[in-house]
Amino acid sequence: MKRPLCLFLLMVMATIPAWCQVDSLAKERKNIARINVSSPMIWGTKFVAIGYERVLSEKRSFSVNLGRFSLPKLMRLDENGEAINGDRAVSERGYHFAADYRFYLAKENRHKAPRGVYIGPHFQYNYLTRNNDLALNTENFQGNVNFDFNFNTVIAGFQLGYQFVFWERLALDMVLAGPGIGFYDLKTSLNTDLPAEEQEEFFRELNEAIKGRFPMFEGVIKPGEIANSGGFRSLSYGFRYVVNVGFRF
Repeated sequence: MKRPLCLFLLMVMATIPAWCQVDSLAKERKNIARINVSSPMIWGTKFVAIGYERVLSEKRSFSVNLGRFSLPKLMRLDENGEAINGDRAVSERGYHFAADYRFYLAKENRHKAPRGVYIGPHFQYNYLTRNNDLALNTENFQGNVNFDFNFNTVIAGFQLGYQFVFWERLALDMVLAGPGIGFYDLKTSLNTDLPAEEQEEFFRELNEAIKGRFPMFEGVIKPGEIANSGGFRSLSYGFRYVVNVGFRF
């Protein structure tokens, strides 16, 4: 009786490491599904982007992000309470795409990817087309304005970030710095019954409004570059700052 019992105990003890290994592998979560919570505060509440990060090794991962790109009202001409219907979007369509490749720094992190400090290249593309219809009745503008607004950005650069993981499931990802080079393409066209002087003033304010909506965009748009029908293409500095909340699985 003792010999079979000893053999059984030896077999159980021999399988314990295998069970532990299987359990360890089962808990190795290499995927994160997440949502961008910071960009809506910059680009407007209509901006929605979801993402996915895949761990490739203990030190590397990649991520992709897709969503809807939008902008808030470019011009708030009713700040003084004047009776107008301003910046009413008749139609709008926008897309957002971003991707990055991450190297988690082994010397700086106690944990394996996707937890801790990371660096790596990033790329993002934004597209927006909007048709606006405005009925202006203010001290400076009296008339109707209909204009098309088409905007594209392509930004590539290098980023530094940190990702927290709480309770093995909840991920808080923060891109702290992401400088890069950006290509900006803006086209506008105008159909209006505003007098020539009011048209010039209107586009001056529109120009200033666009500059104020894009971080690090000063110096790209200069007064007079947007005419009744026109636009610009420019290469300038860009950046990426993002906060994501995700679920690890």
